[in-house]
Amino acid sequence: MATYQQLQQYAQNPNVRKMLDLIASAEGVRHGYNTGFGNTRFESLQAHPNIRKSFTQTDGRKNYTTAAGRYQFLNKTWQSLAKRYGLKDFSGANQDLGAIALLVENGALSHVLNGDFKVATQKSGRTWASLPSSPYAQGKRSWDFVNKSLGGGGSQQQPQRIPVQKWSDLTANSDRIPVQRWSDLINQDNERIPVQKWSDLTGGANNGN
Repeated sequence: MATYQQLQQYAQNPNVRKMLDLIASAEGVRHGYNTGFGNTRFESLQAHPNIRKSFTQTDGRKNYTTAAGRYQFLNKTWQSLAKRYGLKDFSGANQDLGAIALLVENGALSHVLNGDFKVATQKSGRTWASLPSSPYAQGKRSWDFVNKSLGGGGSQQQPQRIPVQKWSDLTANSDRIPVQRWSDLINQDNERIPVQKWSDLTGGANNGN
């Protein structure tokens, strides 16, 4: 289970944003975060609307749902997420965090971060019935739809990592004492006592008397 702070960090990742857009596109929502089941619209985002509606499955059976929001959360699913992560309302930001939490729980998030949307989609079929990997008797999208929604990159994209700089780049502008060569140091005009030849000091006298 991720922390609330981790969910917020994940929400800034471009691959995560792309996966969230894919889910919303697959769910076919027309009113964004204010979309009720069947593309109805509700206004208040103070709480999940919890409106129960009937629908007919692809196998002909009648079923009921409370799906709502950009990612079509069932009310019981949302209430569980809200309790665990302290989500106080049904705002767009909290809906994003709730969807990311579900990606963590179904094991898809690590694949999303690595740009492997195919595996992420396969793992998310039991979470969102509209995905092609869903086992439910409900309308679902094709893999072609997934690939087109991702711009043709449904298989594998580049993972999002923090760029690593070379050590030379990091130290290029640091304040350091310049290192001089020894040859430069000894060629400077240092104040030294001049050295005279012995003959100059003795005036040329011969001390071998």
